[in-house]
Amino acid sequence: ADVHAAGAVGGHHEVSDVGKTTAYLLLGFMVVNFMLLWMVNYPDNNIRKYVWSMLTNTISIYLAVLMNNAGRDAFERVTMGSKEEQQTQPNLEIFLRFVCFVSTFCLANVLCYGCRRFNLSSKWLYASKILIGHIVAFSGIDLFKDFVEHGNREMGKLWGAA
Repeated sequence: ADVHAAGAVGGHHEVSDVGKTTAYLLLGFMVVNFMLLWMVNYPDNNIRKYVWSMLTNTISIYLAVLMNNAGRDAFERVTMGSKEEQQTQPNLEIFLRFVCFVSTFCLANVLCYGCRRFNLSSKWLYASKILIGHIVAFSGIDLFKDFVEHGNREMGKLWGAA
C-alpha cells in the first residue's frame, strides 16, 4: 500500500510544463515537415513554385539574422571592446551601426552588379538578392533601433533635469 501511495508502481507521473512544451513543439515540427514534404511534391507546378519560394525566403531570413548578429557582434568587439565600454559610448555605437548599414548596402549592390556583369545564373542572382537584402534590412533595423534608444536616453535626461 505504501508503494502505491508514493506513485512508484501504477501511479500517476507528473509532466512538467517544459516537457509538455517540448512535446508540442516536436509534434508541430513533424506536422509542418510532413506538410512541406507533401507541398513540394504537389502535382501543380504553381503550388510547388510558391512553396519553394516561401522556403527560400524563410531560410534566407534565418541566415540573415544569424549573419547579421555574428557580423555585428564581431565588429563591435573589434572596434569597441566589451559591452560595458559600449554602454559609455552611444554616439560611437550609432556611428559604427551606420557604417555597417552603409557597407552592407554597398556590398549588396556590388554583388548583384557582379552577378549581372559576369552573367551568372538567375538562381545565383535571386539567392544573393534575397539574402543580402535581408541582411541589409536587419542592419537597418539595428541602426534605427539605436537611434530610438539613444534618443530616448537623451530625452530621459532632459525630462529628469526638468
